[in-house]
Amino acid sequence: MMNGTTCKPQILCVLASYWPGNEATGPVQSLRAFAAAMRTDFNIRIVASDGTGAGPSGWQSDDIVPRALLPKSRLGAHGLLRLLRDTPHDLVMLNSFHDPQFVIPILIWRK
Repeated sequence: MMNGTTCKPQILCVLASYWPGNEATGPVQSLRAFAAAMRTDFNIRIVASDGTGAGPSGWQSDDIVPRALLPKSRLGAHGLLRLLRDTPHDLVMLNSFHDPQFVIPILIWRK
């Protein structure tokens, strides 16, 4: 987190799906371009669905930013609240207002 030092602000970007499972969609390409353009000024991490429910847990890296791919559950992405609590961040960037797996649970928890 920012604490008056020269560390970069931490941004968690939350969206339903992300590369490599969904690399051709517009939002994924836009977010990858945003992260590539802004990574010198911000520490950006991606939180998304693993698509299959059987992916590896924890932070993984691609050529642009770290990402956490979470399995979906009936009440939202499994482990999302814990990840939000355990990962230092200054800003959460929500990709969609109506996403029942990732965005709506965050908005409810925030309230």
